[in-house]
Formats: sequence, C-alpha cells, structure tokens
Amino acid sequence: MVVADRGPDGSQGFAHVPALDGLRGAAVAAVLAYHAGRLTGGYLGVDLFFVLSGYLITSLLLAEHARTGTIALSAFWGRRLRRLLPAFLFLLGGVALYARYVARPVDLGNIRADGLAALAYVANWHTIFRGSNYWDISLAPSPLQHVWSLAIEEQFYLLWPVAVFGLARRRGGDLDRVVLRVALVLAAASVVAFVGFHQLGASDTRVYEGTDTRAAALLGGVALAAWSRRRPRRAAGGAGEVVGLGAALALGVMWIALDGRSEWLYRGGLPLASLLAVAVVAAASDTRSPVLGPLFSFAPLRWLGAISYALYLWHWPIFQALDLRNGRLPLLGDTELGGATMLAAKVGLSLLAAGISYYLVEMPIRRGALKERVSWPVAVGGITVAGLVLVAATAGAVAVPGEGSTVGQATVTVPQAPTVLFVGDSVAQSLVRPVVHDPARYGINPVNRTRPGCAVVTQGRKAMNFAGQPSAPAACFGSLAELREIRPDAVFLLLGARPNDFVSVGGEFVQACDPRFDDAYRQSMEKLVRALASTGAPVVVGTVGRS
Repeated sequence: MVVADRGPDGSQGFAHVPALDGLRGAAVAAVLAYHAGRLTGGYLGVDLFFVLSGYLITSLLLAEHARTGTIALSAFWGRRLRRLLPAFLFLLGGVALYARYVARPVDLGNIRADGLAALAYVANWHTIFRGSNYWDISLAPSPLQHVWSLAIEEQFYLLWPVAVFGLARRRGGDLDRVVLRVALVLAAASVVAFVGFHQLGASDTRVYEGTDTRAAALLGGVALAAWSRRRPRRAAGGAGEVVGLGAALALGVMWIALDGRSEWLYRGGLPLASLLAVAVVAAASDTRSPVLGPLFSFAPLRWLGAISYALYLWHWPIFQALDLRNGRLPLLGDTELGGATMLAAKVGLSLLAAGISYYLVEMPIRRGALKERVSWPVAVGGITVAGLVLVAATAGAVAVPGEGSTVGQATVTVPQAPTVLFVGDSVAQSLVRPVVHDPARYGINPVNRTRPGCAVVTQGRKAMNFAGQPSAPAACFGSLAELREIRPDAVFLLLGARPNDFVSVGGEFVQACDPRFDDAYRQSMEKLVRALASTGAPVVVGTVGRS
C-alpha cells in the first residue's frame, strides 16, 4: 500500500516508492531494445508506462481530495506543464537541428507536420489521419514518430482530472469507490473498442494508437490506485506478491516473443499485457514486497527510471539520425559504425542526451528555477517559438508526387535511364520518395503510382477507415491504358500492410488466414501482376521483413 504519513486532517498522502522508478526504467529499456531490434515485444513497455501514469496520477488526485476536500485543477496542470514541457521543447530544438543538418529534403514535410502535431499533443491522431502504418515505422523515418504515446498520456492528463473533479462534486461520499467503478467500466469499454475495431477491419494504426482503444492500460492504473487506497493490509509475501511474480514472468515472455504484427495481439494480447502490468505494479508498489520491491529498487534501474522521460524522447531521433547516416560520426573522422559498435553508439548517445536534459533542463525547473506564477506565459511563449523554429528548419521540404498526382514522375529525368513504375501502398510510397527526389543517384526514371491504403482485393470488400466507418478501398493500379501510356521498362510492386479487411466469399465475409480469403487474395494478386506485365515489362514483387 502506497501511503505517506497522515496529514493534519487525518487524510492519507501519497508516498514515493523506489520500485516504481525501477519499473519505469525497465519499461524504457524494453522500448529501446525493441527499437534497436533486440527485443521482439519491447514495444509493450509503453503499456507499463500507461499503467504507471494512470496509477500515479490518480493516486495524487485522490490523496489531494482526501486531504483538502477538493482538487485544484489549475495547480495540477501547472505541475504537469513544469514537469513535461521543458524537456519536450529541448527535444524539439534537437529535432530542428536534425531537420537542418541530417534529414533529407523529402522527409522535411513529415517532420514539420509531426512536430506541430506533437506540440498540440495530438500526434497519435495525426498519424491515424495520415494513414501511416505504425509497424512500418522504419520505412518513413521521422524523429517524432514515437511521441504518439506521449500524446495519449497528455490527453489523459487533461481529461481525467476533470472527470475526477466532477465525480467528487456530483457524487460526494466515497470517491475512491466511485472512481474504481467508473475506471473498470471505461476500461472494459476500451478493450471492447480495441478488439471490436480490429474485427471490423480498422487499420492497425487506428487500433494501436487511438486514445479510446489504448485507454484501458491507463484506466487499469486508475482502478489500481482507487483499489489500493481501500485494500486491507496483509503480511508481505502474500497472494498479491505471488500473483505479481507470475504476472512479471508472463509479461517478460510477451516482451521477448510477441511480435507487434501478431493477430493475437489484437484479439486480446495487448489488453492482457496491460492487465499483467497492473498486477506487477500492484505488487511492486507494496513497500513490504519481499521480491519485486527490492528487485525493481535496484539502483541502475531506478536511475533509468528517473531519466526515462528524457530517454524516451531522445532515443528515437538519435537512432534515426545514426541509421540515416549509416552510422557515420563526424567526430570520429566520419568512421562508419556497425553491429555492436552501432548499438553502443545509439544507446550511449541517447543516455548522454537524456542526462543533459534531466540534469540541466528538467531538474532546475522542477526545483524552482521557473516561478510558478510565470509558468503559463513562459509555456505559451516556448510553444510558439518552438513551432516557428521547426517551421524555419523544415523550410526546404520537397513535395513528392503521391496518390493524387497526374504525372508522378521525377522532375529531373536521367538520360537513357530505364523507366521504373512503382505500384503499391503507403509502404511502397515511403520507399519511392528518395528515388523520386534524386533519380540520378539511383540511375532510373521513377514513375510513382503508389496509393496509400490501396487494396489487392476490391470486389466484395468491406474496409474500415480511421474512425471505424465503412470505406471503399482503391485498387492498387488504375488502367491498362495508363500503363501503356507510361511504357515502363520495369515495374516494382510492393504491398507492406497486412490485409485486415473483410472480403465477401460465397456471401460470407472472411479475413486473412481464412483459406477462402487466401484464395481470393492469391487470385487477385495474380491478376494484378499479369496486368502490370501486359506491356512486356518485368514485374518485381517486393516483400517487407517482419522482424
């Protein structure tokens, strides 16, 4: 039970628990290992972050209400602002340098849009509206692709305190009990939305990054916070510790083995991971825990937890910058790194940047370098300046012909070079961007006819858009007349997204992995390849790795 000494009014305050810092450290380490390609299910560390956020924030809110009889919303948001915004603005300064000196002109437009969405804390919905595929993140490098999870947390920080405040005003009485019941109902609704949207054919990104579909983990932490204030004190090492140990082992297996593209993830695997994280936090937060408490109080893990916010912010842009430069570091004479050396450079530079952010930016402000009464004006000014700097740093953005293009060809052609027609979905579009921007480098004249969200099977198909509403998917190529007009020397076809819509076969809608769906998909793919090859040009069908 996580309580501090009783206040003068007899109410319980909220105490710091070292093991929770260690859990944050484990979560951020898992995410780094995943992005480094070393931990298949490390992305599940984000769910542990969500559970911890819901638990800690709700514990603070309930403790404040028990102590004072109210919740000071403005003061709460001011504390969140002082805790989170300085490090984020510092990161955006680094992203501006990345855009100016590292990024390709063809990527600047996405960086600008991602940055402005991140400043408004709607990055997750920006990604959903854009139609990006989360699991193909490495194909369209943006140094801010990872902040979708921070956007969900900020939306939670904005809305949940208002909800608790309203419940306290309207219900009165036992606020802990009311919050527990509301959290359980909302968490169940979120799980239903997560599984339901997937079954209805919504995109993986809509399901994985939607605030509504991912709220279950946050609300699980909320429910734990409310329940923790009511649970009876028991001897250390009881049933809760046993359950926590089992949950930690099961969650560890999922971190090691559960691929993000697994169908099982969307049929209950992710909600299960959140539930296991709740059990682990429940056991570790008990200060009398004989195993999990000391384990996650390990000093290096606690230090990682202390810098986890800054480390999460900085690791992805640093990973991207090194990948984009093929591991070349100017300070080392432009020596090209690889393998273990590359991994060490990524992790080392990430820790260095996180340490600078934590010790020189975050901590001075948290200790009072910025007076509370000027926090809001400074925040507004900082956000405005960051937005302007980001726009200026991405001023050289190059537009790439896309789905709506009538030409779709490089503006500069390469004499006597072969014409290559690119066909496919958003993954293919991501790959063709640098080719269209600099065809001379690749020695071809590219024609871009990629279409984000296009479908191989379009007849009898029931697709869902980002909102879960029926939509009509476009075919991956237009007409034979257009093909004859282009007269390609070769055709490159790539479909990176997993087919997750329904197809009508014999009057029944079926999905991928059903033999009837597989037959319909195979026949449609063969028909598409035959059409693309009808002018005599060879057709190369690419595949996307599923690491």
